[in-house]
Amino acid sequence: MDVAGEPCLQISLKDISRHKALEHKIGMLNQRDPLTGLANKRKFAIELNQCLEKAKTGGTCTLITLELLRLRELNDKLGQATADRALLMLSGLLKQQTEDGHLLGRLGGGQFAVLLRGLPREQSGPHRDRYQAIAREFRFAHQGKPLDFEFAFGVEEIDAGVQDVPKFLNDCYKTALDN
Repeated sequence: MDVAGEPCLQISLKDISRHKALEHKIGMLNQRDPLTGLANKRKFAIELNQCLEKAKTGGTCTLITLELLRLRELNDKLGQATADRALLMLSGLLKQQTEDGHLLGRLGGGQFAVLLRGLPREQSGPHRDRYQAIAREFRFAHQGKPLDFEFAFGVEEIDAGVQDVPKFLNDCYKTALDN
């Protein structure tokens, strides 16, 4: 291209930083629970699948499941805002106990899970004990009145025999309820 007989070059620039920031935020929302900021069920399933692949070559992971029981009842009786505050408080306590390299997630409702990467079940005792202590000692008050909570708790090793991650998760929660 030339202007008035002189060669010139035209350059067009567009700032896409806002678009990239939005893209990043959408990606994070796609993998995070909107209330607690923990990994959501989708992100957790991706990580579980990676552990499953490692298990096929001798790697190991352990899954700890923790479910706050009768959350719907709490929600119906005292309102969603109160239930949300209880979930936020519980997730904060669980976060404090989750070491780097492990993954804590809220998989829906009152279902939480911890993926202990590279740790076989027989070595998960100290982690299990800390999470059980949180469940046992969890206290939450509404309008000055303490509320009692019950939890289902389970520990399962992820091995090469796991074929279906969603079914495995559901089975883990069912087993925890039965104990």
